[in-house]
Amino acid sequence: MLGKKINLPLYLIFCFFCFSNYPIYSDENSDLLEKKIKVVMRQGSRKKMSVLYKELGDCYVQNKNPVKAIEAYQKALSFPFESLNVDKRLEIVRYLVSQRENRTALLEVEKILVHDPYNAESLQYKFQLNPVKNTVSAQYLEEISLAKKDNNQNKLTRLYKELGDSYLDLNKKEEAIEAYEMALARPAISLTLPERFKLADFLGEQGRYTSSIAELKKLIQADSNNLKIKIKLASFLIANKKFDEAEKYINEVLDIDPKRQEALCIKENLLKLTEKNE
Repeated sequence: MLGKKINLPLYLIFCFFCFSNYPIYSDENSDLLEKKIKVVMRQGSRKKMSVLYKELGDCYVQNKNPVKAIEAYQKALSFPFESLNVDKRLEIVRYLVSQRENRTALLEVEKILVHDPYNAESLQYKFQLNPVKNTVSAQYLEEISLAKKDNNQNKLTRLYKELGDSYLDLNKKEEAIEAYEMALARPAISLTLPERFKLADFLGEQGRYTSSIAELKKLIQADSNNLKIKIKLASFLIANKKFDEAEKYINEVLDIDPKRQEALCIKENLLKLTEKNE
């Protein structure tokens, strides 16, 4: 054995196939996966089915068979959300977008955002796959893409805020809400206090209490004597059924201004609600 010459290139290829962690895709592999899917289907394991269809789709991608890859991926996404994690779902979305299967990709992105509302890649795809014909909004999306590459968080805050404004001009409230939430999720140094209050107020009026309340609390930390912010925060806390916390803020307002009519009305309403819940 020691005396024999080894064909080095063939030996290296052999070692790669034996020890590589990456799967070797072939038509035989896809046939094997399809047989395995039939077995698992009889067992009724929905989670395994989803994972196997994802693997089958990957196999077809490697074999350069986009039609079958898309079909397998669509089947993978048809099972309950918990059967496939977000990373794997985004892998599928990327491929679907590359094949211009935008409708299926958009439906999946919206599903991901239900479970992970701040998933940056999904939000970006939602903007991309739901294009706004208005050139101003399109321009903001382009600038956002550049700011992301530069990791300019302050500029991104301002751009997301202005993008939300442009969506509102088009009466696209859902898109505006998403853009405003993205703005407030970043360092707010590039937005003035009145601008931040306006966004928080809008989000609260649209029923996005979590985002709105979180931002209003930040504003109170920056301006603890601002009664207008405390009144607004109390009203959204009541809407979110957090009565004890709402009472704390409304009492702080009345301690400073006992005759503040808006605060008195909220206090009266709060007392009625707490009596009902006792």
